[in-house]
Amino acid sequence: MMASFKKRMIKVIVCYAIFIFIGQLMSLFPQSALPIFYDLRMFFMIFGPIYFMLILRIIHTFQNQKKEQGRTLLFTLLSFLFMHHSDHDLTETVLINKGLRQIHNGKTSPKANHFLNVFIPVCFYVLILEIMTLFICIATFAPLSNTISNLFIIMITFTLLLLILLPLILIFVSKFDTDQKTHKKKLDQAKKRAIASDTFVLESDPVCRQHYLRFPKFLFLMLCPFLFIISMIVLYLTKNVLYIESILLLRTPFLYLTSFSAVSFLPLLIYWMNCNGTSKVQRIYIHENQFIYTGYSGSMEERQEFSFALVHLDFFTVKKRAIWIKGSFMKKTKDSSGSHPKRMIHKRLWIPRTFSSKQEEVLLAFLKKMQDDQILHK
Repeated sequence: MMASFKKRMIKVIVCYAIFIFIGQLMSLFPQSALPIFYDLRMFFMIFGPIYFMLILRIIHTFQNQKKEQGRTLLFTLLSFLFMHHSDHDLTETVLINKGLRQIHNGKTSPKANHFLNVFIPVCFYVLILEIMTLFICIATFAPLSNTISNLFIIMITFTLLLLILLPLILIFVSKFDTDQKTHKKKLDQAKKRAIASDTFVLESDPVCRQHYLRFPKFLFLMLCPFLFIISMIVLYLTKNVLYIESILLLRTPFLYLTSFSAVSFLPLLIYWMNCNGTSKVQRIYIHENQFIYTGYSGSMEERQEFSFALVHLDFFTVKKRAIWIKGSFMKKTKDSSGSHPKRMIHKRLWIPRTFSSKQEEVLLAFLKKMQDDQILHK
């Protein structure tokens, strides 16, 4: 450790000696008597070695892409930025630092590691170079013009945003992808265990699910973007002929259509997302007289798994897009904190018809048999 420090100090001293020697040679030029030239020569001797070492560090970073210095540098910077929270809310600071450590220690994909190990140090060194260049320009050429000042502000702000936001987004996406693969592996293992115990497992068929999602997708795209754009075009083309009464009558329905498409955007989007999510995560286990409907919502630490075990069937209805099952269910939920106590609920369960024809026949036959058995017992 001490030997390495001594070598680095020797390199720094040698580098400064070279730049000071070059700066002294520059004083031999006739222009050295000018104040601007003198300031530039001083800055060359003081900051020249720093520029040189930063450029060497950038080159060295590209040559050593496997060192995990990127994320360490990023989270050290972020922890420093969040230090001001300690004066206001200690709990908030603890939660932020805990979250940063979880992301930092989490597994990311090799591509993400490769990108972070190069991008973050290089971006940090470029940020230092920009700030130093701004300081030298202010001290030498003050006052700077508005154009140059705004250019420096934009460059520094853009670099700082890239340094903080882009790696965080990349780490989140990488962790999300890893979490999805881990959860899928967990579901596959649960399916294998269920099949080994003679349990029939029903899952959404990709072709049936794609056909099922056509209607909400078409409904959203047709009523929101398409209808809104057509209405706006008509309103724009007729804005200069408002003195014609027939044009005013023509604009009235398009005004209502524009308002309707804007208001219906969020509900239709929620409906589309609900159909997409429910049809993707649903799974049904059928074993003898047991019916368990399972699924989950959210991802990573926010994921909540749920299951509905059918205890008593009131009735079921087969509709064009879904199967409705009304009855009593034993609901069980589980999240990152663990399983929650079971509770009995009475509800109508909505099951999208995205199963294959064979699986749907098994499901309907089971529900019909369960309904007949309950009638006989009565």
